[in-house]
Amino acid sequence: MINMKLLIVIVSYNGLELLKKHLPSVLKTNYPEYDVLVVDNGSIDDSVSFLKKEYPGVKIVENEENLGFGRGNNRGVYEYPDYDAYVFINNDMSVERNWLTELVNVVKKEKNVGAIGPKILYSKKKNGKYVINSAGIELDNHFMGYDRYDGEYDDAKYNVIEEVEAICGGALFVTKKAWDMIGGFNSHMFMYYEDVDLSLRIKDFGFKLFYCGKSTVYHDHMASSGS
Repeated sequence: MINMKLLIVIVSYNGLELLKKHLPSVLKTNYPEYDVLVVDNGSIDDSVSFLKKEYPGVKIVENEENLGFGRGNNRGVYEYPDYDAYVFINNDMSVERNWLTELVNVVKKEKNVGAIGPKILYSKKKNGKYVINSAGIELDNHFMGYDRYDGEYDDAKYNVIEEVEAICGGALFVTKKAWDMIGGFNSHMFMYYEDVDLSLRIKDFGFKLFYCGKSTVYHDHMASSGS
């Protein structure tokens, strides 16, 4: 398989400081074929002017209002559909340089991949060690989602590739085939739980969901939505 052409979509609402902090790491990704798109949800903090001045290569979609997480991402893909997969990542995430390469390797190795989630670590260390935020999501009998291994110290045993029940939307790789079949995020959900809904619908169409512990991102927990 030749390299997949990827679109990294970052939804941002008044996220100027987060973009200043985290966007540089995303742009240092060493995967050969990707574009970065920031979907601005009506920010009033000069996010758009900052991007246009400092990062003219970054694509921008300007919404007049805050569409929320799911609709914002949907708008981004609608405007820029011509990619082999879409990678949705929060504006409060930093990434390892090889994070995309490892995710694409899963598509190359496994069959019928619909979506993949990387290992998400809290950016703030505890006792000098990184702590897991999410290694995929597990669901209970009522379809409530829980981040796997949340709060556990990171360890090599988590550097595995395995099927999971759902994937955290903070960092989420979705193949174009799966995206087109499910029609994107549920537009009726403003923020939170869209990831579980999306994961379940991807599985309903017969695709598989994978966690890739070889791909690592770092989360400034609640930085983007805490206020």
